[in-house]
Amino acid sequence: MKKFLLILLLSIVAMGASAEAFTYMNFVRSDGSVAQFAATGMKMTFSGKNIMVTNGSSTGTVPMAGLKHLVFGNQPVDPTVKGDVNGDGTVDITDVNALVNLLLTGNSAGCKNPDVNGDGNIDVSDINAVIGIITSA
Repeated sequence: MKKFLLILLLSIVAMGASAEAFTYMNFVRSDGSVAQFAATGMKMTFSGKNIMVTNGSSTGTVPMAGLKHLVFGNQPVDPTVKGDVNGDGTVDITDVNALVNLLLTGNSAGCKNPDVNGDGNIDVSDINAVIGIITSA
């Protein structure tokens, strides 16, 4: 928890020190869902294990449990389809091939979301997760 708060604080400081202005802050959860907020006038407070976000147009609560990362940008993040490793919008054998290539060569080109099972590691269990998604469709 302390590590997450330190990373969040450093990210906010870096955002403020940067010459580039950001218009969105996206909280990406480990299940792939995204909570997005306009950065203009944003205020964040911490309450228990939640981040309370308010700005001029919205208010929201983001639980820190299951929070994968924060994305600052000039447009909202489109949540990816779980298992869509190569980012083409579908989950199929090309996603399995992209993961196999990544694991064998270390070349991550073409891999947009390789940690399919959300465990923080990219390994054969991610290949199994993609195959499971394909066979259950």
